[in-house]
Amino acid sequence: MGNITVNPSGNWCIGVYIYGDALSDGQTTVTVDGTITAEEYIRFGTQTVNIADQTLPTTKTGYRTYKLGSAENANTVWVKIAGPADTTPPVWTSGHPYTNYVQDDELGLAVSADETCTVYYVVLADGAAAPSAGQVEDRLGNTVPGGSFLYSNPPTAVGHYVGSLTPETAYDIYVVLKDSAGNLQAEPERIDVTTLPYFDTIPNDTNSGITGQLPGPNGSRQVTLTVTLQNAAGEAITGRAVGDFSVSIDGAPAMHFVSNPPLSGFANNGDGTYTVVFTGDADATAYSFTNLSVNGTIIEAGPTTVTTPPRSSGGGGITLPLAPLNLRLISKLDAIKLAWDATKESNIKGY
Repeated sequence: MGNITVNPSGNWCIGVYIYGDALSDGQTTVTVDGTITAEEYIRFGTQTVNIADQTLPTTKTGYRTYKLGSAENANTVWVKIAGPADTTPPVWTSGHPYTNYVQDDELGLAVSADETCTVYYVVLADGAAAPSAGQVEDRLGNTVPGGSFLYSNPPTAVGHYVGSLTPETAYDIYVVLKDSAGNLQAEPERIDVTTLPYFDTIPNDTNSGITGQLPGPNGSRQVTLTVTLQNAAGEAITGRAVGDFSVSIDGAPAMHFVSNPPLSGFANNGDGTYTVVFTGDADATAYSFTNLSVNGTIIEAGPTTVTTPPRSSGGGGITLPLAPLNLRLISKLDAIKLAWDATKESNIKGY
């Protein structure tokens, strides 16, 4: 019997819920003021009343309602009736679990189920004896790689990182679910996976660096830089983020490719190339880039010159005048005099 508590007011229980562990339907033992009453009685303050003598004046889903006496102002107490016990283990969402990405030494385990539960998994060599659900839960006595994590947002799929794997190796991954009521799935699910060959993720300074400079429009003071990342084997290195890159400009302390000038607009092109927009503080000015680095590894020591575009021809509201075409010579003396009728060439500005 659970500990059901009633908080009386004086000698009476005035409209209070009995709370704590729920009573099963038909169970009548209740704790009042810390005292467990006889099975067929509820003690209201100083009185012990037989439940069989009580009326049920109202109904409340999930509760059994008792009332002391039949007077209009009689005191009422609601006893919560326990629902059916949860004996059903969690159920996988169709298509789960699976690996949502695989690398040379890591993978992602994607899971989705019908209720909040704990996910247990073990990583075994390909062809190893299949473990039971209980063995997956305790990782075969904590003797094999694996782990557990809480899945708490059904049925949304979530990913879990699994690392420390060996490149070019086949594995059997067994996964099982257990809910908070202790219901463990009868059989674990098996995922067959093979990790990729070893991939060198360290950029090589021979194959990496600034490989493109695209000036912006005149007057913009901007140059779009293309940075290429490759390892020693010439393989593209993808997946780097804006905070991984840093560079020194004109000898200033190194700065990351941040979201504001002078370096902004970072983009990962997905093919081992990355772009960033450099904005200078003057037109047609050369800047010296040194120690371009990725996660502390210098990929271009430099100096590399980056020059901003020239000033716009239309800067400051001034349009350069066109050459007039209707000039004519009107004197052949010792002085030459030119005459021009501007009305005939109204398209010429700035004279």
